[in-house]
Amino acid sequence: MSVFKSHYAILQPLISTLAERGHEVSVLSHVYLSQRHPNVSYYDYKYDLDDFFNMDHFRNTYETAKCVRDIANFTSHLATKLYDDPAVKNIIAKKNEFDLVISDQFAFLVTYPLMVNMTHILFTASYLTSLLSAYQGNVFNPAAVSNGVTDYPKPYSFLSRVKNILVTLGYAYIWLWSVRSPAEDAISKIFPGLPSSYEVERNASLIFFHSHLALDGAFPLLPNQIMLGGMVARDPEPLPKAWND
Repeated sequence: MSVFKSHYAILQPLISTLAERGHEVSVLSHVYLSQRHPNVSYYDYKYDLDDFFNMDHFRNTYETAKCVRDIANFTSHLATKLYDDPAVKNIIAKKNEFDLVISDQFAFLVTYPLMVNMTHILFTASYLTSLLSAYQGNVFNPAAVSNGVTDYPKPYSFLSRVKNILVTLGYAYIWLWSVRSPAEDAISKIFPGLPSSYEVERNASLIFFHSHLALDGAFPLLPNQIMLGGMVARDPEPLPKAWND
């Protein structure tokens, strides 16, 4: 599952490749995907995300407080609405039939009940954040690796290292209390007794992240943290016959 249409575009090569190799794939989506395959079953939930997706996300990138607030509101609201949808209830009922669950990391705090006691992979459509890496046990050295929110000229000066440490800790604290905790509270009312999202996140078998050394530089990775830069660079689809004519 993912929540952004652009994230689906990045996941589509993975979905298509699994289907072409004979795997049965189920996709939980909020948008109609034009690329359909007989080995892929699509479950389209009806929850309206227009209010969120009409936000100016590029502007929010430079307004960190507003961005975090928007994500917090969206995550908590989606968590309270999503599991009432018939398509999602159908997925939950047949969860144990799946061999593997793949979730967009952006949607993880809403979808992690689907991954409890399941082999699962987290996929992030951008860089590997310092928080996600730390949950896996790979804590980036703030003397050399960006916090993912801000960056500074390299090599980092002493002042830049101090700033990087403060932003890293501040971001972790804000994310915990503004986003993760409210989302977990909302989920716990629907699924009481679940393990914490931290435990489920740490137990991810693989972490796929859509980046490249040329974009984010070199940094240490665990064997299960896999960079998939250029995954969307595939042969183009042929033009429709009417256009060719």
